Amino acid sequence: MEDIQNINLAFPCDQNRGTLSKKDQQLHCAKCQHQVHDFTEKNAKELNNEVINATRPVCGIFKAHQLSKSFLKYASLSLLATATACSQDLLPEPAPVQEIIIEEGNEEFLGIIIEASPMPEAGFEQFYKSLSEAIKLPKNLTDHPAKVYVGFMVNTNGDMTNIEVLKGGSEELNKIIIDAIKGLNYHFKPAEQKGIKVESRMVVPITLKNE
Repeated sequence: MEDIQNINLAFPCDQNRGTLSKKDQQLHCAKCQHQVHDFTEKNAKELNNEVINATRPVCGIFKAHQLSKSFLKYASLSLLATATACSQDLLPEPAPVQEIIIEEGNEEFLGIIIEASPMPEAGFEQFYKSLSEAIKLPKNLTDHPAKVYVGFMVNTNGDMTNIEVLKGGSEELNKIIIDAIKGLNYHFKPAEQKGIKVESRMVVPITLKNE
């Protein structure tokens, strides 16, 4: 049987196996009132059957090796952001995104499966062009990393919400970036699962340079 692989989740949920209740051999999340499917020992055919027969977006538990590289990159950056929030020290100079990957061991992730990822309405090329035009660094702000990572939610209306710098520089720099992105108010095509729009999370790298 084919293994489950390259699954994308809307965002890594803060719930886990230990917070779920169990009734009639089914896992249930009280926070979002979803049934949660345990796919950690399932194969691709069993996953597809659940998705096809479901009447609402499917939420599941997965091992790291069953998930897509792009999702694991985001999850890794989220962990870095959490660590930073607990420390007064700045993170070291950002490493290339491909180097920030959770080891594909036994770590589990819980979340809603998405079949179509969020997409800027005018495409990523125009999105990055708009970002570069919107983010203006003052000439005196020269001591900054070459690249920062910004995370945000894309809600079911396609709006960017909960914008935050996951890996960046000074408080001043992070505020400039967040204010610029909020002012841009870029619109996205929301993520979808079974044709239903779902809220999802995105992380984008932004290269910085002074004029």
